[in-house]
Amino acid sequence: MDRFSNFVCAGILVASFTVSASDAQDLLPQAGIIEFKDPPICSSFEPIPNNNPFGCEVANSGRDNNDEERKIVKINLKAQTKEITIGGHSIKTENYGTYLPPVVEARAGDTVEVTLTNALDKPLVEPKHPHHCEPDEVHPTPPLASNPTNLHYFHGGIVTTCNATSARPGHCEIEDLHGGPPDSARWGTGDNIYSCLERQQEHTFTVPIPGFEELNAAVLEGAGRISHPPGLNWYHSHLHGISSNQVMGGMAGLLSVGRRDANLRADCEELSFVECEEKTAELRRNTLVKYALLRDISLKRNDEGGWAPDPDGQNFGQGRVCGVVGQDGVTFDTRNTGLRKGFCQPDLNGDQSAADPDKLWLFTINGQKFPTIEVDETKTGVLLRLGNLSPNFAYWLELYDEEASDPANGEFVRKKMTILSVDGVVPAKPQPAADGGEQISVPSYRVPDLLLMPASRVEIYIDRREIDPAKDTAFVLRTKKLLTGSIPPQRIGAPGDEWISINPESDGWPEIQLARITFKETKRDPVLIALNASIAEPEPVVAGLLPADSADRVSRPLPPGCMRDLRNGEYRRVEFTKNDDPKIMAEWKIVTSIMRNGSVVKDENGDPLTINAPFEAYLNDDHSIKWDGGDSDLLHTCIRLDKSADASPQLWELSNPTADLHNFHIHQMKFRLATIDDLNRHGIVPPPVSSVCDGVTNCDGPDYKFYEPESSQRRSVSNLGRAEFAEGETINSIVEWHDTIPMPPFSVTVPPGREEVSSPVYVMMSFVDNAQVGRFVYHCHILKHEDSGLMAPIEVWDPKDQGL
Repeated sequence: MDRFSNFVCAGILVASFTVSASDAQDLLPQAGIIEFKDPPICSSFEPIPNNNPFGCEVANSGRDNNDEERKIVKINLKAQTKEITIGGHSIKTENYGTYLPPVVEARAGDTVEVTLTNALDKPLVEPKHPHHCEPDEVHPTPPLASNPTNLHYFHGGIVTTCNATSARPGHCEIEDLHGGPPDSARWGTGDNIYSCLERQQEHTFTVPIPGFEELNAAVLEGAGRISHPPGLNWYHSHLHGISSNQVMGGMAGLLSVGRRDANLRADCEELSFVECEEKTAELRRNTLVKYALLRDISLKRNDEGGWAPDPDGQNFGQGRVCGVVGQDGVTFDTRNTGLRKGFCQPDLNGDQSAADPDKLWLFTINGQKFPTIEVDETKTGVLLRLGNLSPNFAYWLELYDEEASDPANGEFVRKKMTILSVDGVVPAKPQPAADGGEQISVPSYRVPDLLLMPASRVEIYIDRREIDPAKDTAFVLRTKKLLTGSIPPQRIGAPGDEWISINPESDGWPEIQLARITFKETKRDPVLIALNASIAEPEPVVAGLLPADSADRVSRPLPPGCMRDLRNGEYRRVEFTKNDDPKIMAEWKIVTSIMRNGSVVKDENGDPLTINAPFEAYLNDDHSIKWDGGDSDLLHTCIRLDKSADASPQLWELSNPTADLHNFHIHQMKFRLATIDDLNRHGIVPPPVSSVCDGVTNCDGPDYKFYEPESSQRRSVSNLGRAEFAEGETINSIVEWHDTIPMPPFSVTVPPGREEVSSPVYVMMSFVDNAQVGRFVYHCHILKHEDSGLMAPIEVWDPKDQGL
């Protein structure tokens, strides 16, 4: 039984209260099996669907360097205030006309394009924070309640923003059709989160995906050139101050680079290339592939008796519980978590004695409460392409045997899951191209559970290993109880019947049953799979590249408002902390410093090289961004693009001195955990443990990781969960890439027998490709934190651009 599950069950009263018949019906689990619903797909690989409400178009657009046909995949999205169905309930939200917008599938080398129209009504929930919306001739000073929107298209892509005025890639220009100021990034046409559409405006985002030999393999610390990695990404509203509400309402969808089964690859270590191709093709034919959008939405009753979005319902303090009114319509059950099939009901006023009939919390997959995925006798496994599209909720996922487990008593028999990709990238370094197209076999790995932070995506393969082929077997995908904050624990309740409140102001996410996966009896055998590592082609010889830190590069002028970049031996500290400036309406701020040997570097005037501000500090009165520093000379983070042959990745120290869990994300980038050697090279004394569970035999996690102890034989290579390998398998070539990663609090809930653990998270990232030039952000992807200050502007510039 899980220790954290005990917290849910122990010391909770099972109480009775009176509700109306209609109230009770709202709380009851849906009867019968709900068949899993697939989202609509606009694909470069398939014909345009007959039912095409999103204007899907696919057109040819030439050929790439490998003579492969390029395509442009287009959709239309209309942001609107509309009543939609979520988990069987009719709810008015801000959405794209549905809670299940299209999945966009495109190959590396294609271009994805979307035309976004803002047809929103006035805000359903009044915003509490100012948004960024650079002025134009139509809306010179947009009011706070004007209800603008924008689009991050696409999250996870190593693609151009097309918004940098100092160094624009040759294939894109800023559309200055709206009368923006000369230094505006508002109408950039790429993956441009500084875009802003007021009501009745529209804008087209056109994003080329790097194709064959078009991406520098050094972005993944490989040598040569690669295509953009195949994997699962997504798109979503990203306007500071209101992003959480819009994403919660449904303004988000999935975007795949490559076919949906591209990362399915048979283990072919002892097979010829031809045999491997045949076996991989057979594996793909025999695998069921499903897109799964994980979302939560908290609701409250409106004046008409229906349900309406309740953003404050996601501020669920630790010590509160969620339960389910039983079949009698009266009993409020907070013990049997197996009843929480896609929803739960918060307790009334936090007293744990009764459900609040005016509040409801939905946890859906593809907009459904507890759907069933059926794997028939012809399939050897199912590939789930999971995206956490919730704005704030972290899913701690686990798969358990439905028949052999007892959720009412917290007893679970688990089924392991195989990881194929994380945050849109296969967890392996690019492999060099070989004669005959052969690929080095990189072993896959399995985990018993995985932590999926907001914005994270994962491809998990669930096969028939350890399943009796002679009978039907059902598994349940659940998210476990997760406590996010940390101060010294406070025990509440009688001994032996108690639960723990860590930090009442932090979140205590409830356990929810999300979906069933059923395997029909079969005679087919399970198939072992390997990782589909990127293949790197040799780097073309280009004359005139500058060494990494030559005087010529460093002496070129910085763009306006920039803090200088790192020099040899330096690293960057990024701290998410509370805002202490009462003049700025923000709860949080980001402190970014240039470091050397544990100390902040000072400039020639003796001032620390530190940026200390919430995102709101960068907003002028007209909501434009202070790229030039403004009257206060506020600097922003600037990185010089380094395309030299000896370019090195940067080390970033992600520090969280608060009592809340945070989640770091940076655009146009993939990063990995730093190794112990990386820390030593930068003069950092490695923390005594590499993760919360380091050295603990029966750690019940989640296993937040700080760095990668490269020499450890027991190392856990996955930042999602504890990886497990068969005897004799190697882990040396596996590197897990991320674009989001958890930043645990200054002290975390620790396993029994362990002293309290405190450490930053150390990551390595490379700024080496033209696609990364532009203006974007790094921020907390718990969006209610980002909306209240935890976002910072960043600019990547090319020092070889003679136009500076």
